[in-house]
Amino acid sequence: MIFPGGGQHIGADAVFEKVFGGIRQNWTNWIATITRYIDSGDGVFVIGFYEGTFNATGKYMKSDFACEYKVKDRKITEFNQYTDTFLIGQAMGLTKE
Repeated sequence: MIFPGGGQHIGADAVFEKVFGGIRQNWTNWIATITRYIDSGDGVFVIGFYEGTFNATGKYMKSDFACEYKVKDRKITEFNQYTDTFLIGQAMGLTKE
């Protein structure tokens, strides 16, 4: 799994610990910039880009993303993320340039 903290996580605590904790520890200036929201009826798609510098390599990356949030009773019930993990892997030194 290349994306920082990627995988399946159940519950907000798991997401904050495994995803956001790893980003804070391993990346400098990791930012998710949102450029558009798209209503999908039972949820929303969020379009934007990630950028940051991986601490261990000093390499900067910028990668577009689309995130799908499904919502029921005003709570997020499912989250799916689509991004170019090759670019993230390059910054992490996990792929060939």
